[in-house]
Amino acid sequence: MKNVFVQMQNLYSDRKGITGLETAIILIAFIVVAAVFAFTVMTTGLFSTEKAKTTAQAGIAEASSTFAPKGGVIAA
Repeated sequence: MKNVFVQMQNLYSDRKGITGLETAIILIAFIVVAAVFAFTVMTTGLFSTEKAKTTAQAGIAEASSTFAPKGGVIAA
């Protein structure tokens, strides 16, 4: 009986590797990090797009304004 107990004790004490729970925790951590990274990239992209849009609109407004001469005009 003691021999069987020793064999079972050795079986459970020499476990190596990753259990399912540890794998699930690592997977969830990767998913959380990926979600944060994706949110950051999307926010940066949307901010850049909005900034480019306002810059383009300001450039178009400046280019389409009328020219006003400064000083006197002499007609020949």
